[in-house]
Amino acid sequence: MTYIKSWNEAFGLNVNLIGGKGYNLAKLHHYSFPVPEGGILTTEAYESFIKFNNLSHVLNRANNINIDNLTSNETFEILESIQSSIMLGEFPEDITNEIKSFLGQTNLENYPLAVRSSATAEDSTKYSFAGIHETVLNVKGLNDVLEAVKRCFASIWSIRAVGYRRKFGINDSELMPAVVIMRLIEPKCSGIAFTCNPITGEKDQLLIHANFGLGETLVSGEVDPDEYIVRYSGLQTELINVRLGRKEKTLILDSNSRELRLKEQTISTKQQVLTSKEILELSKIILRVFETIGDMIQHQDIEWVFDGKIFYIVQTRPVTIISEKTYPELIDEKIIWSNANFKDVMPNVQSFLSWSIIRDPLEQMVLTPFKLANYPILKGLEHTKIYNGRAYMNLSALQWEMYDAFGIPPRIFNRALGGHQPEIKYPVKEERNIKKKVIRTLRKVITLVKMVRLSKYAERLFKEKIKSADKLRNLNLKSLDNKELLNIFYAYYKELLEYTPQAQVLNTLSGFYFTTLETQLRKKFGDDGITLLNKLLKNQGNITSAQQGYELQLLADIAKQDPEALNLFRLESFESWDCFLSEKSIFKKKFKEYLRKYGHRGIYELDISNPRWREDPNYLLQIIQEYVQNNLKEYTLLNSENSDLLLDEVRGLNKLIINLLLCKTVSGFEKREMAKSVLAHLLECTRKLLLEIADRLVEMNFLKNRNEIFYLGWFEIIGLLNQEWGGSGLETLINHRIKLIEEYENKPYPNIIINDIPKFITQSISNDNNKYSLKGLGVASGKVEGICRIVKHPSEAIHLKKGDILVTNSTDPSWTPLFLKVSGIIMETGGYLSHGAIVAREYGIPAVVNVAGIMNFLKDGQRVTVDGDKGVVLVENVGDKEF
Repeated sequence: MTYIKSWNEAFGLNVNLIGGKGYNLAKLHHYSFPVPEGGILTTEAYESFIKFNNLSHVLNRANNINIDNLTSNETFEILESIQSSIMLGEFPEDITNEIKSFLGQTNLENYPLAVRSSATAEDSTKYSFAGIHETVLNVKGLNDVLEAVKRCFASIWSIRAVGYRRKFGINDSELMPAVVIMRLIEPKCSGIAFTCNPITGEKDQLLIHANFGLGETLVSGEVDPDEYIVRYSGLQTELINVRLGRKEKTLILDSNSRELRLKEQTISTKQQVLTSKEILELSKIILRVFETIGDMIQHQDIEWVFDGKIFYIVQTRPVTIISEKTYPELIDEKIIWSNANFKDVMPNVQSFLSWSIIRDPLEQMVLTPFKLANYPILKGLEHTKIYNGRAYMNLSALQWEMYDAFGIPPRIFNRALGGHQPEIKYPVKEERNIKKKVIRTLRKVITLVKMVRLSKYAERLFKEKIKSADKLRNLNLKSLDNKELLNIFYAYYKELLEYTPQAQVLNTLSGFYFTTLETQLRKKFGDDGITLLNKLLKNQGNITSAQQGYELQLLADIAKQDPEALNLFRLESFESWDCFLSEKSIFKKKFKEYLRKYGHRGIYELDISNPRWREDPNYLLQIIQEYVQNNLKEYTLLNSENSDLLLDEVRGLNKLIINLLLCKTVSGFEKREMAKSVLAHLLECTRKLLLEIADRLVEMNFLKNRNEIFYLGWFEIIGLLNQEWGGSGLETLINHRIKLIEEYENKPYPNIIINDIPKFITQSISNDNNKYSLKGLGVASGKVEGICRIVKHPSEAIHLKKGDILVTNSTDPSWTPLFLKVSGIIMETGGYLSHGAIVAREYGIPAVVNVAGIMNFLKDGQRVTVDGDKGVVLVENVGDKEF
């Protein structure tokens, strides 16, 4: 048909042809959401209708209507004339015949219908047009349908519709009406639902309104409905609040006359419209709408109808207004989002499932210090979000909370985070307020006591979690049914949620000791204090991510003495390494021991879509191969600095305090890095469970391969596994997500986002004796000159040679084996407590981090000098440049 499209035919068509409401309904139907039978009369039908009735000149009379004359008598006369002309118009025969044929083919001629406007700008991310255009209910037969369609056409010329367009600067020619024609479901009840709480701004809540009968009374605001709030966290839903409305009226379809009738509510207002079980059933559906239609980013405003058996979705559109909460002190401040810290561990675009899994733990980790201090976090304030597939933190909120809770100024907090970001303004005079000073000091003490208490049993905690992970690894998941598998997953995910704040406590405590020690040294040595601190920390402690590098190099020495291993490392591929080596191979035995110890780790391991080394050890074998083939010698540990000599000028109690703090800092770093390793254990097990679910979806013919699961959200997966979603449109959805991730990967990666505008940090530099001096943070002492190698991903580092200087954005533990080959490290982001800084100090490698724009400025192969004492990078033979 030319003018009318079924849901199947409408899917994939341009929104300019089928309008916003029709576009979203076609998507819902394509992905097997319960949508009533129906279709869409396209905007071309409207254009043909206007042309057939010669109405263009009538419509043009509205061109001079503006905000100033909107309420004038002349405007009312013009719009009334336009609407009257449309209602008196006739449809071209071909359109009438198509509608008649469509009603017959779909059997809709035998049911009451809902005829609803679907204008082109309607139900979009910018404009909702909520309640602006016409909806006609209980339409029966061809003639009534034609009249209802004309009412929808005419409604775009009502005073409220034209006023809405003028308010938002929408040209009349930009808005064309399509019309949805769908079966009217006779409901037990109906309502609206939001996949967030638009009133409080809380993104982890669903807000559901419900009334008996049809939902028009609720949409129009004529009744006080039931209100249900459902929290979704830990990948599960929980009904947390029920408010029973008065439900004064209900709109019903009379069983005798078959006419709509608005009647006073006779049922007690104490009767709940939906049972708790039904509320949670609806919640799962609307969360899948959020994932599938909103791609887990765009929250949805949904209209639903329940006939007593099935929840139908009759409309979804983006939520255009959400209450954005902020502290009173930040009302005039710009909202700053930063990737600092996150860029260290998760710099890449996150897979859809990974973000579903890691979103709650990240939010908890960020808020850990405030919860320990019992500081009242503002309800509804979002602290983490995804932007173009990458994770960011709400820096404005965190800077204020750190100051208000603990008295830590934004500049100090920024230095701890690393990265490059502006500071909020804060009331400096408050620092002299005795009462607030006392409260903040008490919070610091309470928080520190709690952190120290947890630190004391950190080793026991690590053993418990590793034991739990080992237990899961040894569990035969294939023997479990789907319900048992999901129960284990939820229990294990709960354990992950409980552990992440504990890991963050150890992370924060190590930072506290480091900062306190730095402060003491700066008091005595000024700016040289940080240089001294870096020397004191050289090759101190037992850092687990550093150990994995040492032991990998020892494996290379073993391989040199093993003829089978030498033959293995002459191959180009290691896919069959296990079969290639016999059980007599010493290297095989030792490498398996290494994988038992470190196999839970992987490249950018926070993203669960990335394989662990236990699954795919190819990266490790390539590094060993290079050591073997290039006969690189075992890394020689640098001697740690003698603290007594370095602190020769410090006497008495001060020296005792500094040595105590040094001991605590080293221990703190050990626990900090071990906490990350244990987190990797838990994430590996989470991945194992998800891959088992993926294998079952492959067996059920939903997925082509197990890795496709990472392009889905959690409630999409549950819908498939429980066969609540038949998988219609799944291939389309996965292909869409693959393309979306590719688009995100090709977009620039801004350091910060200010009021939704991406910003790229630059620094101006000057030429000094044919050398540029680039300022950063010196995090590992020493000075070295060499050839720089630009490396964006560990897998690209195969061309690194012994003595090269590694230049990269950031590092996580998977980079550690590469550190043993280089003589210096330069990073674009990072701080004194970032992974790269801690391991560089352990290895005694000069390192400068937080050098803005360095990845774009340097060319691979340039000669540079890394001065870890002064925190500068010197670059030779380049012209004046800003980057």
